[in-house]
Amino acid sequence: MAAITPTTEITIPAKTADKYWLKRLNVYAPSLNEPVNATIELVPFNSSTGEMFTDRNVMFSVDDLLAKATEQTELAAVLDALFSEVDRQAKLQGLI
Repeated sequence: MAAITPTTEITIPAKTADKYWLKRLNVYAPSLNEPVNATIELVPFNSSTGEMFTDRNVMFSVDDLLAKATEQTELAAVLDALFSEVDRQAKLQGLI
């Protein structure tokens, strides 16, 4: 008669993400007469554990950022802050 080996099921909690980390933001503005576009890459992470899930990166494009900013006040505020910092850095570097 074969020996009976007891088995135990172990439940491994699912790895969940509750936030996204902004890994990369590319803003492309080829000229004054063309739309400003962006490519954004996000990494999901768990804010409780700090674990980042780099195997689940999300990348997407946003076309015509400035047109969208006229409709979305939050986006307008972000772009205003970003362009203010670009201006500040350009002045520090002696570019303007």
